[in-house]
Amino acid sequence: MKYIYLHGFASSINSVKAKFFKDKFTKHGSELVLIDLNTDDFTNVTVNKMIKIVAEEINKQDVCIIGSSLGGLISLILAEENYNVKN
Repeated sequence: MKYIYLHGFASSINSVKAKFFKDKFTKHGSELVLIDLNTDDFTNVTVNKMIKIVAEEINKQDVCIIGSSLGGLISLILAEENYNVKN
């Protein structure tokens, strides 16, 4: 299974939390993909753009998504819409 982490609002894949999770997954022999939700520039990012970014990554494979704050909301939306998001 593929594991994905989505950061929160005004955060990034370089946050302490993202690095913490990545390190823990690596130590347990699993890969954690960190997806940067800050496309283009921060002021023009929309929830729909974020959903599209992640949807491209999870297309046609089973995934488990971990989300923090806004990343958690994106995770919930994708889980409702996609049968391949597992828990």
